[in-house]
Amino acid sequence: MTETRSFEGWAIVELMGHVRIAGHVRPEEHYGKAMLRVDVPGDDGVMTTQLYSPDALYCVTPTTEKIARAIAKRSQRMPIYPFELRQLPAPSESNDPGALDEEEQADTASGFDDEEGWDDEP
Repeated sequence: MTETRSFEGWAIVELMGHVRIAGHVRPEEHYGKAMLRVDVPGDDGVMTTQLYSPDALYCVTPTTEKIARAIAKRSQRMPIYPFELRQLPAPSESNDPGALDEEEQADTASGFDDEEGWDDEP
């Protein structure tokens, strides 16, 4: 019979895609599967929680809190990169300040900009 053991504590985690993060790790079940929860400390003292499939793991190295925090500080990753965000047109004048008129909705959906033509960015 195979014994299943899991680690909970501070660790350096290496993932597919040459990604290295550090934080407090523990196993959790999400979406009907076992996942690795990593609470990554930020510069402001706030923890950011990330969940990973065990299939994405290369290595989990247990370490001290002091070392994990130092590695986390040097390994900070932006959750959203600027190129992922599209600049939306200004809101139309309506009761809903976030509403777009029909032309703006069509332009936003198609990626067409009246002033510059087709938007080549993803």
